[in-house]
Formats: sequence, C-alpha cells, structure tokens
Amino acid sequence: TELSMQSTVSILPGGACADGMLEQHFEQLENLSAMVQLKDDRMNARWNKTYGIGGTVWTGPLEDGRTRGGMPYYCPSGWARFSLKVCDDTDFERTFADWGYLYHGTNSKHVGSILASGFRASHALCFCGPDDSAVYMSPSIEYSGHPRYGCIEYNPETRKWMQMVLQCRVKPAAVWKKCEETMRCRKHGLECDPNIPNSEMEWLFKPTHFDPQSQCYYIKDAIICTGVMVRLTDRHPCELDYWWSRNPEYLKYWNLECPIVDPNVPIEGDWLRMIATSRKSFSMHGSC
Repeated sequence: TELSMQSTVSILPGGACADGMLEQHFEQLENLSAMVQLKDDRMNARWNKTYGIGGTVWTGPLEDGRTRGGMPYYCPSGWARFSLKVCDDTDFERTFADWGYLYHGTNSKHVGSILASGFRASHALCFCGPDDSAVYMSPSIEYSGHPRYGCIEYNPETRKWMQMVLQCRVKPAAVWKKCEETMRCRKHGLECDPNIPNSEMEWLFKPTHFDPQSQCYYIKDAIICTGVMVRLTDRHPCELDYWWSRNPEYLKYWNLECPIVDPNVPIEGDWLRMIATSRKSFSMHGSC
C-alpha cells in the first residue's frame, strides 16, 4: 500500500499531497494509459480518492450511515480512484443509495468499450449452463486485481507498472448467483481477501439486453461504472506481496513466474543462459 501511494504521488508535478494528487484526473488518467480516452465531462473529480497510507483509509465495513443495499464496503487499500460522472451528485444519492459496490478487473484497452456499451455477458462459462450467459463481478478488489482479470501493464513514460479495475454500483436484486472463486485458490491453500470468503468471490448477473448487430448480450440498468481504479507500482506486481504472488507454484500455474532481470548485473554475473541456440537462413526469389 505504501509503495502504491508513493508511486502515485511521484507521477504528479511538485509532489502533490494525497488530498490533491488526483486534481488533474483527466490528464493524468490519459498519461497513465493511452488506451483510456475519456472526455472531461465523463469524470467527476470531486470523488477522486487514493486509498491507504496517505489517503482515505478505514478498517472493516464502512460505517457512514449509507445502506448500499446491505452490501458491505471495504477500503480498497493501495488503489486510486478516478471517479466517473453518472449523473448529478444529488440525483445519484437518490437513485443509487441502495446499490452496493462490486468490482470488475480488465485491461485498459477495454475500459472505453465497457463504459460505452455496458458489460457484455460471457456464454456458458463457470456456474452457467450451456444455454446461459452471465456478467461476472466480485465484491473484492483484491480478487479482481488478479492478473488474469486486472491485467499487468507497463508504461515506459512513467516507468510504472499498472493494473486497472472498474468500480461499479450494482442493484442487489439483480444478483443471480454468488459463487466460489475460480482462480484455483483451494488447490494452493490461498485466501483471496480476509474480508470476504472464497466461497462468495464470484457474483453473477444475467444479461438484460441483446444487441442484434454484435449478436451479444449485455446487462443494463443493473450495473453502473462509478470509477476507474488504478494500482501503480515501481516494481513488477509479481515481485510484491499480494495474495496471488506469494506462492511460487501458484505463479507458475498461471504462467506468471518469470526470471527477474537486473540490468546492473555484470555480464559475468548470474544471468539466465539458454542451453543452445540455432540459426536458420532463407532466401527469396522473384519480385515483391
């Protein structure tokens, strides 16, 4: 968490304090990932926040007088939120007061299409029958931050590693199923989130709309995106202490295990060397 907060502060001019570090949210979000192109009127800077050391933090479910449909809201420590404008704040409180928070990990290149079209349902995947489709969400941002969902990306301009997760408000009555995790945690003895049992990590929603042009099913009027959550680190996330990075066998299972290359190691040092290499030659004939 501390590393993430320091990393986020370091990309802002003049070492801005935590309270104002996301003031230039629109420009900074584009700087963090060129894949995310959002118009200024889609953002709501009032609710930009950093969570954890140096920012907003709390323990246990948030007790602020809001019901959120009876869904507990835990601090997304180590993440920063770029808040999206759904409607005027007064209308938001009146319309979505009883909607709770869930998360959806994704690649930054998909953020724009999700915000434009809504969440597209997946067909016949986990916990679905052969004729069923569902949109998958999670109450845990840490589970959603698994690299299979919250893809690990590197920005050579900021020299930071980045993951993105969409923070959403959902209508509790629209939840179809609450199911166990699908990241093979039981096999490796891993707990994804101390606040949420592994048995309730995946929440499924049935789609409500069919798009004849794309031939895809989407969900609308039950899930709204309220923020783009970003986690920045100076080192590759696989080198840090997350629930999914602590077990070498687990990293290997998900093809996340890789040798760490230190460019400061001299040529005679402990480099990984290939046992053998081969070279093939070819030639072209005719005109191109």
